[in-house]
Amino acid sequence: MLRIPSRWLVYGVCFLCLSTSAFVGVSVSSDTTSSPDPEIVAIYPDPVAENDQGEFVELIVHSSTSSLVLRDDEGAVAVSNTTVQGRVQIALDSSKPPPTDGAQTVGTNGTLSLANTGERLELVADGRVVDVVTYENARSGERYINTDDGWEWRPRGATDLPVVESSSARATLYAFPGGTEPVARSLKSATDRILLAGYTFSDPQITTLLIEAHRRGVTVELLLDGGPVGGMLKRQARQLDRLVAAGVTVHMLGGEHARYRFHHAKYAVVDESAIILTENWKPAGVGSRSSRGWGTTIKDRQIAAGLTELFRADSSWNDSQSWSRYRRTASFEPSDPIGDRYDRTVDPQSVRPNRTRLLVGPENAAHTLRGALSNATTSIRVVQVSIGGPDGPFTTAAIAAARRGVSVRILLSSEWYVRDENRAMAAQLNRRANRSDLDLRVKLADPRGRFEKIHAKGVIIDSDTVMLGSLNWNQNAAQNNRELLVAMEGKTVGQYYTAIFDADWNGEDTHPLPVGALVVLVILTVIALWIARRISFEGRSE
Repeated sequence: MLRIPSRWLVYGVCFLCLSTSAFVGVSVSSDTTSSPDPEIVAIYPDPVAENDQGEFVELIVHSSTSSLVLRDDEGAVAVSNTTVQGRVQIALDSSKPPPTDGAQTVGTNGTLSLANTGERLELVADGRVVDVVTYENARSGERYINTDDGWEWRPRGATDLPVVESSSARATLYAFPGGTEPVARSLKSATDRILLAGYTFSDPQITTLLIEAHRRGVTVELLLDGGPVGGMLKRQARQLDRLVAAGVTVHMLGGEHARYRFHHAKYAVVDESAIILTENWKPAGVGSRSSRGWGTTIKDRQIAAGLTELFRADSSWNDSQSWSRYRRTASFEPSDPIGDRYDRTVDPQSVRPNRTRLLVGPENAAHTLRGALSNATTSIRVVQVSIGGPDGPFTTAAIAAARRGVSVRILLSSEWYVRDENRAMAAQLNRRANRSDLDLRVKLADPRGRFEKIHAKGVIIDSDTVMLGSLNWNQNAAQNNRELLVAMEGKTVGQYYTAIFDADWNGEDTHPLPVGALVVLVILTVIALWIARRISFEGRSE
């Protein structure tokens, strides 16, 4: 009888396992060369159109199949043409097919209606269930899409723009009142293009500058929100009429295909520079007639290119229409009075930030802002019209920073339409800070005649990172609006806006008087002292 050592048996078994594993590996590798199954990548269950017309499901089809069926608990549709490949939109309502978004739209046989309250969808290819997606509580006008971070709701046609970054930008920093001058200089210097985007537009001086630029051969286009809160003013209609009559292109955003609740971003591309503001293009804002705001003009090709891509993406979508077409059915509200111009309270300053980032909402602006607040180590200084509530995403991050020992100051508007809300909020947060011994203080601005109201939207982190732009501190702005922020890093940037913040916090001037004014002040002081001395002597002689 042949005896085989036990260790040989072990070696043999290991050899067989390794050999089998190797052959299995080859087999699996061979299988992976075949195309993956079709998959669901987007669902659009609640269009803004009447009766939810325009529902669709979007697929990625990697290779043609003999049959492709989409079904839920109540019905099913078969794709009429299965020779398609790539991005495919299954139109569930043949009477109102969706815009293609670059995908191929295919017809169907059968009946299927997507429930706004949610349901389970199955995709069947060649008789096999190849994908299953479940959603709940559809949002009107938004798609449920598969992203790198999982499934989430996004406005239909929403962009997915990356953060644009530059380490070679030059920036001019300024504040309103007074920021009209650097903005006007940029527009006057344009030789190639001006792409101006905003929430509202009604400043006659800016209108004139844009018309002059157009007449000297500059490409001039505007992109504005078509449904601002409170309605569009007759003053804005007059300025847009002037621009269109002069040949300037004006795009208005809104309507049933609107991707964002509001187009709230405020910026302009001027040749290879970018103007980014917290203020609207109206007398109260860029006209320096009312608001305290922050702004910057950044000279940098990368930043300008990023803004240009944003402008083109927003102006070319289905929710954009010409001013002439918009005006046919629009109504306009009476204009409010224009206030007096305020004196400039801070001078512009040219700097070279260490790093400049262009942040777009809702893609990356809110996420980046929350991250910056969460990483603060020494100080946070916030200026906002209001902050919505103590449980808002940004307020929560600021409070958490205070619990880590970070010094937090939040300055809010005292204007009549937010005064009561902001007083209550300040009292609530200050009480919380006192109870927990946090270095957190919230107060309402006291303009003291230097400006009428706070409209700036900015934050200074650790004295060397400044983020400014259109983003208000509330959930709606973070998730539903088109917003824009610029983040600039560097001590000189931090010092500039910190000086403005501190002065507004304390109700003081932000810069010393010019030398000439100091001389006049000294002379007046000497005269006053001489008169006082004479009065004193005369009193004694009586």
